[in-house]
Order: sequence, then structure tokens, then C-alpha cells
Amino acid sequence: MAEETLMSAALARSQSFHTFNTPQNSTNKSGNNLECRVCEDGFSLGGDKVPRLLFCGHTLCHACLLRLPTHDNNIHCPFDRQPTPIGASGVWGLKKNFALLELLERLSLSRSDAVLLPEVLVQQKELGISCDEDEDHLAVLYCTVCASHLCLECSERTHATRTLHKHKRIPLSEKPREKPRCVDHSFHPVEFVCLEEECQAAPLMCFICKDYKHTKHKHVLLEQEAERIRSTISAAIQHIKRVAQELTDSAHKLESVARQLEGPAPETAALEMSAGGTAEEARARVKQYFAQLRDQLTRQESQAMTVLDAHIRERLCSIRQQQEDMTTLLSQTYLRDWLMSPHRSNS
Repeated sequence: MAEETLMSAALARSQSFHTFNTPQNSTNKSGNNLECRVCEDGFSLGGDKVPRLLFCGHTLCHACLLRLPTHDNNIHCPFDRQPTPIGASGVWGLKKNFALLELLERLSLSRSDAVLLPEVLVQQKELGISCDEDEDHLAVLYCTVCASHLCLECSERTHATRTLHKHKRIPLSEKPREKPRCVDHSFHPVEFVCLEEECQAAPLMCFICKDYKHTKHKHVLLEQEAERIRSTISAAIQHIKRVAQELTDSAHKLESVARQLEGPAPETAALEMSAGGTAEEARARVKQYFAQLRDQLTRQESQAMTVLDAHIRERLCSIRQQQEDMTTLLSQTYLRDWLMSPHRSNS
């Protein structure tokens, strides 16, 4: 029932089977003249209004495809009833109309170039450049094709035709820098850069210098050389950033190692109740080691003194005993001599 209602509504709106309306007979809600032929809402680059293709070639928005009933994993086109198989992913598996999406993107970019916010316009007016079409007006736009400064009113009036409407107009603050003038021919801008070694002191040249002064010299366009230099500078900047990041990381690592060695600040250590750094731990271990050595030496000294005292006592006892023995022997010797002396026998 829902499928028949959608089909009848689509056929009632138009007898054509085209995917989108022509600008002459419709203006959709999104303002881009590209709309779904079922719901008549404009297509978008994403979301429910993204355009998806059916096998028959017709394009419907994602929301309308979700409302269509399925029969045996097939969706039937509301225009020609041709089936389009869908897989397990359902409508999300259908291909998007990338050609239509590209056209929508181009239209959105062209509008974004032409529409400026009021605050941006005020900033452009502060530059104080007169409009090339009317000197009483202040320019806010710059046409990159016409190379002209325009106010918003003159821009719309002078670029109203189909051909000029395609010109790219940018805010005045984004105006590209003008090419420098040739040193030898001040009426002509610099367009080429000479690549010869002998011309590196003054490589810029206009088209006249290229044909006469720099005949048969290798050269490139000024834009190409500028882009090459920009790429070189950009690569150098990226390299410097990487080196700076590496140096910063190394500095942080060194700072972390220094903190580990020194330990936290006294006030921080008091709050965190944490011990000192690895340097303090090493000092404590050295003190502990030598304290153990001192204790061991003290014990060894005490043992050595005890052994020495015992040896001295033993030697003294031995000496005294020998002295006593010698004294006794001398006494006996003196007594024997006295007893055997002649005076003793005569008496």
C-alpha cells in the first residue's frame, strides 16, 4: 500500500522518469535544483538525503529508499518497477551517485565563494580600497579572473551573466600578492625563473628577458619555482619540528632522570612522605656497606686483641715459670757450692 502511494505521488508530480527536476519548473528546498523525484527534497552530500543509485539507473534519496518495501531482498523502483537486490546491509549497501555528489559539491563551493558573513565584509571595508566599478564604494571582493576590486553590489551586477558568474571571487584580505615587476622591463611582470648557475644572482625575468637576455637557458614558471621553494621550506620546517620534538623528549627524559637522581624537593617529599632519589639511596647503601665493614673490623679487632692478650698471658706465665725454675736452679747451685766449699769441710 505504501509502495503504491509513493509511486502514484511520484507519477502525479511529473510524467518524466528523470532523477531531478529542471530549473524552469521547480525550486527545491535546498536551492540547488537537484532533488529526489519522490519526496521533492533536495539531495545533500550526506545524511538521509544522500543520493543512491538503483540498478535501473534512477536515483532516490536514502530516506525514500528506507520507506520502500522489500520483497525477497529486492527493492522495486517506484518509476519502472525494476527490482534492485539488497544485501544484509540493506539500503546502506547501495552505491551513491558520485557524479551527482560531485556536482553538489561544486555548487556548494561556488556559493561559499560568493557568500560572505557580515563581520567578514566589515573587515574587508576596513582595508579602504575603492571599488573599480564605482569609486564611491569600498571594495570587499577580489575577482581572480578579472583582477578587479569590487563591492558586493557591483560584483553581483557585473558578474550576473552566465560566463562571468563562474569567476572566482574571494575576500579582499585573501587577495594573492601581485607578481613583481621585471628589473629591466618595469611594465612587464616577472613570469619565469632562470635555472642556470650564472644567473642565480638575478634569476627572475619577464617574457622579453626570456627570449633575449636568457636565450636557450633552462627556466620554469614563477609559480612552479615558488611552489618548489614552499615545499622545500615546508619539508625543512617539518624536519625542524621533528628534531625539536625529539630534543624536547630527550630534555624531558634527562629531567626525569635528574629528578630520579636528586629526588623530590624537601617540601614535596614532606607532603608525599616519599624517600629520596636514587643518588640518596646509593649514598645510603655506601654508608651501610662501610658501616658493616667498620662493625666487622671492630669485631675482628676485638677478637685479635683477645687472642693477643691470651698469647701474652701465656708467654708471661711461661717466662715467669722459667724465671722461677732458673732461680731455684741457681739457689741449688749456690747451696751445693757452699756445702762443698773447703771452709765448710775444715769447720
